[in-house]
Amino acid sequence: MKVVATVLLIGALVGTAIVNNLDKSVRDALFSQGLKAAIEAYKKAHPPQLPPNAPEKVEEANKTYVPLILKYINISREQAKLKPVILDAKLCEVARYRAQKLVELGDLTHDIPNIGKASASLRQFGLAVPKFVGENIGIYEAEKNAAYIHQDFMYSEGHRAIILEPRATRVGIGIALDEVGDKWVCEIFASP
Repeated sequence: MKVVATVLLIGALVGTAIVNNLDKSVRDALFSQGLKAAIEAYKKAHPPQLPPNAPEKVEEANKTYVPLILKYINISREQAKLKPVILDAKLCEVARYRAQKLVELGDLTHDIPNIGKASASLRQFGLAVPKFVGENIGIYEAEKNAAYIHQDFMYSEGHRAIILEPRATRVGIGIALDEVGDKWVCEIFASP
């Protein structure tokens, strides 16, 4: 008998603790309208979170990071006494496509299976292949900012050479996100 009473008492204490930790709107709904209303109130108070690579988050990452990366690219070019590059919408489309394909592949490569190199992607998108095309690709943890991404490219001799290529007049920058929110960045530099 004592065991049953103890179990009931513990159950009541746990239940009270759970109810006391509910949002006020959920607690009010539970006591005034019942469990179904409390569940609806909880769903309203705690909407489901989008996965880290949801299209809305990819769009937000591109809107946030692309202008900043472009700014840092042009600061580096100015310091090297080079003309700035302009952001080219079609090249951005190609760069974003290639970044997404790299996420799907799960690997960094300039020669994507069944797609090829950046110049092949330009043709696939109906663009003429200019005399100079250079591609920078990298993966960055979700919390890394645009300045970090640009500095990381600049620390690499090969990436820096592409950023500071005098023939480059245009750039496309694309970002894709993987399932943990890491950024896969593709920069495509091109001459006129």
